[in-house]
Amino acid sequence: KWKKDVGFKQAELISKQSSERGTALHKYLESILLNKMNGELLEETNLPKKMAETIIENGINNHVSEVYGCEAVLFYDGNYKFAGTADAIVNSSDNKIKILDFKQSDKLKKREYSVITQYGLQLALYSIAHDDMFGTHIKSSEILMCTPNLMFQKFEFKDEEFENLKKQA
Repeated sequence: KWKKDVGFKQAELISKQSSERGTALHKYLESILLNKMNGELLEETNLPKKMAETIIENGINNHVSEVYGCEAVLFYDGNYKFAGTADAIVNSSDNKIKILDFKQSDKLKKREYSVITQYGLQLALYSIAHDDMFGTHIKSSEILMCTPNLMFQKFEFKDEEFENLKKQA
């Protein structure tokens, strides 16, 4: 419907720009989390870098005590099989292992949007795989999201909600 409303050519252009911005955002976040910053990254003032810095400032600093991995490949070979790549596995400041997913969005999202639930299901699958591979018991995960106008959002899945997502996965 959206493609029809804006026109297929315009929709393709918007999707391409959004994808490129998301790829650059992930690159900066990974570089920052793994302390692989270099001169070019420090000098750049482009939008994906600013978005990454917004996520770091609001969702990582003072909330993460240790980074266990970025772009961590996870797989599960149980009753059903799946594999995926988690954006980050961290130890939070309250000493809990969490899986983080970084997202960029053209506009703010509401918790009740189905896409947020889909992201939660993806994180639940990652936690199932991580628990199976490493003997952990991940009990929460977070989506850290930023818009081009540098509005930050955090969506956390924990407690009964997260356990229900794991059962649905």
